[in-house]
Amino acid sequence: MRFWWVLILLVACSQSETVVIGGVFHLTGPGSFWGAGESNGAMMVVDEINQGGGINGVAIRLVVEDGGTDFPKTVTAIHKLASDHEIIIGPTWFAQAASPLALELQTAIVSPSGGTLPQPTPYFFNLWPTEQQEVGPEVALLSERGIRKIAIHYSHNDYSQSMRDHFVQEAAKYSIVVVQEFVTAPDEMDFRGIITQLKQLDVDALLANFAYYPSQGAFSRQAKELGLEIPVYAGANTETPALLENYPEIEGTVYSYPSKGPDEGMFVGRYKALFGTEPSPSAAYAYDAVYVVAQALRSGAMSADAVADYLREIKYNGVTNTIRFDENGRVAEKRHIMKQVRNGAFVEI
Repeated sequence: MRFWWVLILLVACSQSETVVIGGVFHLTGPGSFWGAGESNGAMMVVDEINQGGGINGVAIRLVVEDGGTDFPKTVTAIHKLASDHEIIIGPTWFAQAASPLALELQTAIVSPSGGTLPQPTPYFFNLWPTEQQEVGPEVALLSERGIRKIAIHYSHNDYSQSMRDHFVQEAAKYSIVVVQEFVTAPDEMDFRGIITQLKQLDVDALLANFAYYPSQGAFSRQAKELGLEIPVYAGANTETPALLENYPEIEGTVYSYPSKGPDEGMFVGRYKALFGTEPSPSAAYAYDAVYVVAQALRSGAMSADAVADYLREIKYNGVTNTIRFDENGRVAEKRHIMKQVRNGAFVEI
């Protein structure tokens, strides 16, 4: 543990200086819409806390590093921040890197959108809903619509693999048969061969989960060009404005999406007024991530261990959800709704 950091924080509390925490967000690359929204959401909280007198009279400051939608760059950013800070907000995605690093570096890491968590550790917390929470309503809708035979596409990464695994488990409960599966690299942009095969299969629908939005857009465009007519079901990252703007061919895609929290509409209005743009799906989760850390600090938790202990017991009414964490550091529950890209907009079914 970096005891000097604790000493500095204690001195800051007595001299009304600054509490500094780290932030790792994807400000560049395919995840930049998500990451920029998270950075903005986190900064909103910092401003609000400081305008309200800080944390026990001490101002808070967020030092941000760019994860670049890149695994090695995200690891480097976490290492850099952890050398000076015991608390980090983020990263955007990449929980599979952040969770073991949190343990190795003895740093409390709270991610707004960490996604799949293959290796839970006691220092890592993830506000983004679980894949099981996301998949359940989607499978239920497929069953309700009488879909019994389905093909699956997923990207070769932890998130897409986990979505595939949970879908297969849930689909079996509804007697939905997976006829064939396809897996591609996360940055794949040529799907013509797969689409040609899909056209020859006897299936009612396609479940298509993608790691990054350019691949999802390329698939949808090529599917339209080649006349693939089966309905496409996808993941929550479908709701990315840049995807819809650059690839209007995603029209008709159905997907499961986290329901709005009780105060999330108010957050969206404030965000748009401040930044002049729509928030990313995870911006409000970053807002809540900073607030739960602030709650820990206000309680007197002044080290990574103390913050982690506090968060394991927290029950906090955030803008996205009533936040409490399960034994794996995942948010314990989150209701999802089914949505569709319809007439160039993201609408609830």
